[in-house]
Order: sequence, then structure tokens, then C-alpha cells
Amino acid sequence: MTGTAAADRGAAGARDLAGRWTDGDAGNLDPATLPPALRLDLAWALKELCNARWNTEPDGARAAAQRLQQLHAADGAPAIAALAHWARGLAALTEGRMHEALQALQAAEAALQTLGHAHEAAKCQLPQGIALTLLGRHDEALAVGEAARSRFIALGDGLSTGKVELNLGSMLMRRDAYALAEQRYRDAAARLAAAGADELQLMAEVGLAGALTWQFRFDAAQQLYAAASRRAGAPGLEAVQGLIDSNLGRLELHRGRFEAALRALTAALHESEQAGLPHEATEARRDLADAYLALNLLPEALELYERTVAEGLAQDAPVECAWAQVQRAQVLARLGRLQSAQAALDAAHAGFVQHGVAVGAGLVDLRRAQLALARGDDVAAVDADAALQQARSAARVFADAGVAGWRCDADIVAARALVALGRPAAAQSAFLDTLARADHLPEQAAACHTGLGSLAAAAGARTQAQWHFEQAIAGIEMQRALLPGDEFRTAYGSDKQSPYEGLLALALQDNRPADSALLLRCAERARSAALRTALARDGGRDGAAVTAAGTDPQAREQLHWLHGQWQQALAQGEPERAQALQQRLHAAERSLLEAQRRALAAGTAAAGGPAAVAQPPGTLPDAARLQAALRDGEVLVHYTRVDGADAAAAPPSQPRRQQIVVCVLTATSLQHVVVPADGLDDRIAQLRFQLDALRFGAPALRARAAQIAARTRAHLQALHRQLWQPVAALVGDAAQVVVVPHGNLHYVPFCALHDGSGSLVQRHALCVAPSAALWAAWRQRPAPASPQPPRRVVALGTGGAALPHVADEVRAVAAAFQAQPGGSATACVDDAATLQALHALLPEADVLHLACHGQFRADSPYFSALHLADGTLTLRDAAALPLRAQLVTLSACETGLSRIAPGDELVGLVRGFVLAGAPNVLATLWTVDDAGTAALMRDFYAALLQGRRPAAALRLAQCAALASDPDAWHWAAFTLHGSG
Repeated sequence: MTGTAAADRGAAGARDLAGRWTDGDAGNLDPATLPPALRLDLAWALKELCNARWNTEPDGARAAAQRLQQLHAADGAPAIAALAHWARGLAALTEGRMHEALQALQAAEAALQTLGHAHEAAKCQLPQGIALTLLGRHDEALAVGEAARSRFIALGDGLSTGKVELNLGSMLMRRDAYALAEQRYRDAAARLAAAGADELQLMAEVGLAGALTWQFRFDAAQQLYAAASRRAGAPGLEAVQGLIDSNLGRLELHRGRFEAALRALTAALHESEQAGLPHEATEARRDLADAYLALNLLPEALELYERTVAEGLAQDAPVECAWAQVQRAQVLARLGRLQSAQAALDAAHAGFVQHGVAVGAGLVDLRRAQLALARGDDVAAVDADAALQQARSAARVFADAGVAGWRCDADIVAARALVALGRPAAAQSAFLDTLARADHLPEQAAACHTGLGSLAAAAGARTQAQWHFEQAIAGIEMQRALLPGDEFRTAYGSDKQSPYEGLLALALQDNRPADSALLLRCAERARSAALRTALARDGGRDGAAVTAAGTDPQAREQLHWLHGQWQQALAQGEPERAQALQQRLHAAERSLLEAQRRALAAGTAAAGGPAAVAQPPGTLPDAARLQAALRDGEVLVHYTRVDGADAAAAPPSQPRRQQIVVCVLTATSLQHVVVPADGLDDRIAQLRFQLDALRFGAPALRARAAQIAARTRAHLQALHRQLWQPVAALVGDAAQVVVVPHGNLHYVPFCALHDGSGSLVQRHALCVAPSAALWAAWRQRPAPASPQPPRRVVALGTGGAALPHVADEVRAVAAAFQAQPGGSATACVDDAATLQALHALLPEADVLHLACHGQFRADSPYFSALHLADGTLTLRDAAALPLRAQLVTLSACETGLSRIAPGDELVGLVRGFVLAGAPNVLATLWTVDDAGTAALMRDFYAALLQGRRPAAALRLAQCAALASDPDAWHWAAFTLHGSG
């Protein structure tokens, strides 16, 4: 055997031993017992194994590094020591310990150079450049990389040269040198392809696509990502998929395609977490936070940014911290925490300037300009001028770097500053110039159209203003329709009401009777658009199954246990323990919601993908179609709160008017009135205060009950004068009234409004609807010409000692149905009233009756819940129910309360059942009395089973309760939501 063959055999044996030892398959190997030559070969083999694994298999790399440390402890030979330093540096890189990694790699390079291993010493510079980059020492990183590249070119090592060029591309990306990065990535891809390094070539092509993305060459980047995804499915290349998803997510986020961005970024975060790559997970988490910010999921984005900042500090990654801080500042500003936002911007600016990140510093200027304009029409001239200068400075930086999207954002802020400075012509020019560059950027295009619409309205160019507002709305509605799930769509629209309000302002300018139809249509445009979109897509179930799949049963069990422990601590008078448990409960809720959110985003493709959802919320019905949906003797009363309806047409200095537009639709007419909204918010708040005073039950407040009842009556009379009296003549003696409230009018018990001689419920049957369009859609469902009594009820109830009448109520409801010819009932009480029973029995129900504890969560409305025997039924749980019932009765406290998001999106339990397909939901506006509720339910179902429609049955029950006790607290909480 030749010496070369023996050496090859020894090296092969060492590689085999290194693999087995690293993977734990070499038994209790004692390296001290090995021959010195084999120990040296084993050291080189372990180093190569660590080098091969560190970027894709971090656990394997760390294991190889640990074995090398053991070998070094057994043999202190200089070469083994140098290789141990190298492996330790790579392991530190995988764990985000950049300073330690840099020191170890520099020690390895020096030792190998001393030992005459110049080629291997040069290879140490590759990971050094990565560590220096992540530490923000970009100039040093580039110098090290360029030096290594020159050395490898001189040595004729194309593979190593390609690796260095790959790293140089990443470094240049962090310096905002996207064109130079593009060239380095192209060079790297060519060299790595020639060397047969398929995985590294693929990474270079992904990096190239990223460089093209930042230059807004989206189509070319998209083609590269598509090709890379196809190749990543080959054996040995699977680990690159996380990098592809991360970069693809950023591309889609840049171009405003949020559905695709969510899907890719969620996948990237999952892949990096599963692979144990902390730095990649931190970047993916920040990118996902950017998507949440773009969609106005502000608390969720803030939580991710703050975690990113903490992880960046732990990983010695100051530039990553700065990127997270500048975006975190935007969230804080939009949450109204302006001082905290300014502090975050200062921290970000210091980090970007220290490390020479020009684009980052430009983004700080942009956010500062936005912060200066945060007060809207009250902004001072000095702040507007500062905003203008900062926005223009940022735009120059972005233009130089080729970041087209952020340049458009900066130009839009500059145009808004010009408006605030009273320079409309310059603002119009700025908006038009930006719009010409934003044809492929839907978010920026909509913002430009909104700004141009407002300027045209102020100048009296009504037709032009209307066109721009319509263009903005079309873009907004298409974007919303593309999003997965109700929560994303609801949040997205929360900062996009300006063009809708602009259209309404135009319609209000003349205030002529002929404009009633136009006013109603404009008022409906933004009303519950997310809910309309959800119901237009598979009956509201688009994502309900995905959401349910994202719920871990163990997480649900933990929530149920924590809730029980928290209630127990409260009952036992242990406030400190109760507070600690509540904190744990809320943390668990946030974790569960985030898991559901990610499951929904990741499941979009399976649910049908973009092609299945790229549709606006549907055509709004005109007045004639609404009138056709009205029954005999029925009237629709449509309210719209207008806080500054003339803002689009008036200069900023003019005071805004607070108004209510009320459209009254009968079978033969449509008229409107405009009434002042002065004092309305205070009256509603005072009414709610009086009603909430009885939260602990009348016995606790018996001494003040008469006083509270008198104050409640006074507020109800004042609200009647303001809200109902102006339209009473138009409503006339209608048997039934459909009320479409707006904003905090949803908190008004319309049935209890009092004119001094009687309540509205004594004159009309009432129901409420979130929008006229949704009400009309419910009415269009197939139904018999005359009302038919329901036949089958599923009734569940659990209350314990706190609600002693629940069991009797449930049994009474069941008995009423069983007494009807052909009627049937299933009653589940106390321990039998479970979520499992609910799901099993629902297909049998015409009516679903749930009597239990209920809780509206203003802090987290998706966790508003009904408490059944084995857990909570939340908004999302309700949306996922296989519901066929025509009526759902929520006989519990506060089930009809909702958080009112912009666009009049009502987020509460009623929304969940509406999404599940219920055309009528009976729910409560405040805490209800157990015994009184049982009596009211008895009368309600008696009328329903006699053939009355739900609204008429509720009226009879409430009138009976009113005759026994005129105090509205006892009978007016129940409101019928739906078709009536």
C-alpha cells in the first residue's frame, strides 16, 4: 500500500469516526487512547464536520465542536488547539454569541498561519466576516471579506472564493449597497455552480433575489425565488427553504401582498425555530412583526419587536436591535405612547449612525416626520416644517439606495406636511409625482389617492375628489379581500377610513332630500367591510377550520385550569395570587392567539390561496333592493356618526362638526335627517355607568335602586330626544324597526329609549344589524313566506351556586319545545353542558340556547367567552361551530358587547356566531339578573313557538317584563342581532 493510499484510508477512517462520535454512536470513546496521528486526523475531520453543519444543522455543529474540545483536552498539539478554536467559534456563531465567535476565529486564524496552513487560515476569515457584520462592524467585515477573496483567487480556490462572495453579498446588503450586493451574489452563484456546491449556489441565488427585491425589481426576484423553491425540494437542500421563505416574505411585504407575506414569514419563523437557528429566528420574528405592523395588529407587533430587541442584545447584534427599535417606535406612536416612541427612535438612530447604516438612519428620519404630524389638524407649523425637512431627507437616502417603497412613504409624508403648512398646490404635485411611481405599490397608491381626494374636495372639485376616493377604496377593498381570516381583515381597515369619510363628506355638502340614497350608500361603504368579506367567502368559514387546527388541546386545558384557579383565588380572597394567576392566564391567551394566527397564515394556501380570495366584499345593495327586503309594516333606521363630515372640504383651522346622519327607509320612501351629536358620548357613558352600577345585583344596591332607576330613565329620555325624536314621524307606527347603529350607538338599548310616556319597545319590535348590506343578505336567504315555529332546540346551561336559576331555565326551554307537536329538545345541564356535547348536538338544532356565565373582554375581545362545564367558548370557537340554527340565544352576561373597531367592525361573541352562519343572535348588553332572565326567556319562547318572528317574540317578552318592573336594567339588556 502506498503512503498516499494509507493516508487517504486514515483520513476516511477519521471522518467515519468523527461522524459516529459526534452522533453518539462511538461508545465511550477515550481520545487519549488513540494514536497521535489518528487524533490529528480526527481533529481535522471534526473541524470539517462542524464547518459543514454550522449553517444548516446547528445542533450537529455544536456536538462536533464539543468533541473537538474533548480531543483538545486529551492532546494539546498546536494544530488540534487551532482547530478547536475554529470549531468553538462556529458553535458560538450558531448560538448568537458574536464576540466569543470572533475571538475564537481570530485565534484559530493566527495559529493556523503560524503552523503554515495559509489556506486554512484564510478560510477562518469567512465566518469572521459574518460575526463582524452582525456586530455592526461593517467596514471591518468588508475588509476581511475582500482580503479573503483576493487570497482565494490567488490560490485558485473557486469554491472558497464563491463562499466569500456569498458572504460579501450579505454584508453589502446590510450596508444598503444593493447593486454591489447583486454583483457579488451573481459572481458567487457562478463560482459555486462550477464547484458543484449546489446548496451554496442556491443560497447565492436567494441572496441575489433579495438584492433585486430591495431594488424593487419584483418580477425578476419572484422568478428566482420560484426556481429556488423548486430546487430546495431536492435531497440535501431542504434547509435552504427557510431562507427562501424569509426572503420571499420580505418581497411580498414590500409589494403590499400581505397574504403571501404572512404565509412565507410564518413558515420562515417556524423553520428557523425548529432548526434551532437563533439569529435567523430573530430576523424572521422581526419580519413577521413588520407584517403585523402593516396590518395594524399593533399589540401583537409590539410584543414581537420587544422580543427581537431583547434577542438582538443577547446575540450581540446591535444593528438588528436598531431595526427593531425604529419599527417599534412606529407601533408606540400609533398606540399614543409618543414619548416612548421618541426614545426608541433615539436608540435606533444611535445604532444606525454608529454602524454606518444609512438606510436605517433615513428610516428614523421618516418615523420622526410621521411623529411630528401625529397630532393631525392640531399640528403646529414648526412641527409640520420639521416633518417636511425630515421626510425629504429620508426620501433622498431611499432614492440613493434604490428603496422605492420607503421613498414613496417619505414623499407621502412630505406631501401631508405641505398640506399642514397650507401649501395645497405643492402637496398636490408631490402626491401626483409619488402616485406615478407607486403603480405597483397598492398601499402607497391608496394613500396618494386619499390625499389627492381631500385636496380636490377642499378646492371644490367634487367630481375629481370622488374619483380619487373611489380609487383609494377600490385598492383598500382588494387588499382586504386577499387577507386570510377575519382578524387580519378587521385590523387592516382600522387606519383606512379617510377615503370613506371623504365620500360621505362630499355627499353631505348639499344636504338635499335627493341625496338620501347617496348618503346611505356612502355610509355603507366602510360599514363592517371585513365581516361582509368573511361572510362572502364560504359563509364566513374561510379559516375557521385552520384556526381550530392551530389550537393545541393542551393549551386549551391549561387555559381552563388557570381560569379555574384564578376564580378560586378571587373567591378565597387571595388578591396577590389572583393577580399572578391572571397574568399567567393573559400570557397563555396571547400565546394561543398567536399560534392560531400563525396557523391561519400558514394554512392560506391549503384553504384556496390568493386566487380563491381575491374578491371584494360584494356589491352593496341599492335603496330599491333594501326596500324589497323590508316586510310589511317594517322600517329600517340607519345611523352614521360623522365626526367632522366636512373635514375633506374645510381648511384645517375650521372646527369640526359632530353630527349624526340618520337615513330612514320604508317600503316607499328614503329620507334622511342630520342631527347634532353634541353631548352624545357623555350621555351614553353616563347611561352605561348607571347600568353597570347594578352589576353586583339589585340587593347590593337596594338602598339606591330608586335613585339609579331615576337617573337611568333621565339618560334614556335624553337619548330618545337626540336619537329617535328627529325621526319618529318618519318611522310612524311601524310594527318592526331594523336599527343599524354606528360606533358607540351599539351600546344604546334602543328598546328602552323613553319619550316620557313609554318605551320604544311598547311601540315597535326592534332588531339591530351591523350594516344594511348584511341585513339584506340575511333576508335574501331562502325562507317560508310565513313564519314557521322552530321545532328542535339544543339547550345547554351551567351556572353553579352563582346562577341558581340556570338549570330551571334550560329545562323550561326544553319543555316548551317538547310540548309542541313535532317538537324535540336536548337539554344539558351543569357537568353535561360541555363543548364536546355542543359540537355533537348542533346539527340537530333549529335553536341553540346557551345559559351560563359570560364575559366580554374589552382588553382581548377574541377571548370574550361563554363558560361551559369543560372550558370556554370564545369568539373564534363560535366562528368554527358547525351551526345550522336559525336562532342563537346567549342567555348570559355581556354577550352582546363588542369592541368597536374603525369601520364599525364589532368584535365580540355575536360576531363569532354570525361568522358561523347564525341569521339571528339574541344577546345581552350588560350583566343580567338570573331569575328575571329565566322569566323573560319563558315568555320569549312561548311567543316564538306560537309563530312569532324573533323580534316580535322579544318585544312581547320585554313588554311583559316591563309591566312587572319598569326599571330598564331588568328587561332591556337583551338585543336581537340579525334579520329579525
